[in-house]
Amino acid sequence: MSASYRGIMIVNAFLHSAKFDEIYEWLKEASQKAGLLLDVCVNADAITEEDDRALCEKYDFCLFWDKDILLARRLERAGLRCFNSARAIEICDDKALTYERLLGKVAMPDTINIPFTYSVIGYNEKFFLRKIENAFGYPYVIKENKGSFGAQVYLAGSFDEAADILQKTEGRPSIAQRFIEESAGKDVRINMVGGQAVAAMERFNDNDFRANITNGGSMRPHNVSDEELAVARCVMTELGLDFAGVDILYSEDGPMLCEVNSNAHFKNIFDCTGVNVADYIMKYIKKSLGDES
Repeated sequence: MSASYRGIMIVNAFLHSAKFDEIYEWLKEASQKAGLLLDVCVNADAITEEDDRALCEKYDFCLFWDKDILLARRLERAGLRCFNSARAIEICDDKALTYERLLGKVAMPDTINIPFTYSVIGYNEKFFLRKIENAFGYPYVIKENKGSFGAQVYLAGSFDEAADILQKTEGRPSIAQRFIEESAGKDVRINMVGGQAVAAMERFNDNDFRANITNGGSMRPHNVSDEELAVARCVMTELGLDFAGVDILYSEDGPMLCEVNSNAHFKNIFDCTGVNVADYIMKYIKKSLGDES
């Protein structure tokens, strides 16, 4: 099959991991199956406006598989269509921004922004934790705004535990959220491409309040309910996402958004469901560029 469009996949120059390399290979293979040419470029290879212009002249689209927001913005200003957009990645990469943008649009746990501090100072005053305590009781969840695989998500069971958690975060921006007890140790991951749920799994962990597979959780295929799909589609529309992993919590009031991953890994969901999300992403890109074949 001859390729009708040529794209560039931007990945991070400083992230060296077999886990990520595998995803890149799957995306390259999926592009070939879709009849697209896809080259790979690390973000450190594109640091000047001249680099931006050269990429725009050579390529029809960019699969932006990184979180270098400033580079994504530059490429868009130069005229290159990015999947996902810089703005969508930026919002998903910051849990406080995600909450702010989706407030009133979908159900989410009650959230309080932990006050900003300077990294060289940290939280040498913690009186504000009493307000969070009064609002949520214990336990409640503390999340660093930027984090992946559940590694920067903590459960505070007391004032002292919350203070210790903030000491660990070293002043990095964070939020506090009401703990949704019904979803303790379980959630649903829906991989969305456009408005379509292409694969979904339930994740569960009897030994941790976080359901992430990386933290020792297990998984099983999940049939997406109409209510869950409505949440996921609203997220995609409101954030302008082309594709994403949308994580849903269980609650007594129905599905509730946990968080959104603009560059969600899909190896686990493939192992769970047999669905290769990369194929759907590349077909979606091809169709978005005007090729319906």
